[in-house]
Amino acid sequence: MLYLDAIDPICERLKSEGTLFKKESITHRVPYCPRSNTPLIQRAQKSWFIDIQRIKGELIAQNENINWFPEHFKHGRFLKSLESAPDWCISRSRFWGTPMPIWQNEDGTERVVIGSREELYQANKPLGQITKVICARHAESEANVAEVYEDVGTSPLTEKGKKQAKELAEKLSSEGIEVILSSPFVRAVQTAEPIAKKFGITIQTLEALRELNHGNFANQKNDETSRESRNEFRADPDIKFGETGESKNDIRTRIREVVEIIRRDYTGKTVLVMSHGFPTEELLYEL
Repeated sequence: MLYLDAIDPICERLKSEGTLFKKESITHRVPYCPRSNTPLIQRAQKSWFIDIQRIKGELIAQNENINWFPEHFKHGRFLKSLESAPDWCISRSRFWGTPMPIWQNEDGTERVVIGSREELYQANKPLGQITKVICARHAESEANVAEVYEDVGTSPLTEKGKKQAKELAEKLSSEGIEVILSSPFVRAVQTAEPIAKKFGITIQTLEALRELNHGNFANQKNDETSRESRNEFRADPDIKFGETGESKNDIRTRIREVVEIIRRDYTGKTVLVMSHGFPTEELLYEL
């Protein structure tokens, strides 16, 4: 029963056993849950702590390497909080806070402390529960150099772009890429080709990863009028670029299709997504 309701039965039992010393009421503040508006009780429980006292000197030393704004925080509020910091309880039961990536088996003989997202992904690899998604934008194309809103999708990479694609393949050589999903536009596919060759996999094109539909500005030069439309497009997710093109919400809708495909078909894989500027922004947002 609720501990407040248990007071009288407990007192009656103590009285019947001859062990009741005194019964009285004291008015005082008690903790309440702000969500359910019910009183809380504090109780002892097993907890995990980070031994802050052991590393406090290192924390204070690292504070000297931080450029604080405003500057007085460095040797003021933040330094004082480090100097007075207690050990950090990381097993508190709360509705908020950052989950700590620490696992321990039941008998306490094995403990795993994860230091990065990559380490977590690699540790989970045998279970295949976590999908790693790498997002990339295509390399320089002829349309980029000409500053044209190219919607046909036939603009190839420049020589510089081809070099960038090879450099990207080298940069990703240790990632173990298993799936490549690409925009069907030539510039995106050509950027993905060196990567596909390096990992011996086939590029899969998805229409949902295509470039933004530029509406009335399609295949036109980037000018002041189009830049104004671009700014309006960025400011309001419902405004269509070039009046008849896509809005950010339109892009978001098709990018959600891509996210669903990744979750449904490629769970536990390392997936490279090759697309264009705005679709890539939305993909990062949705992930």
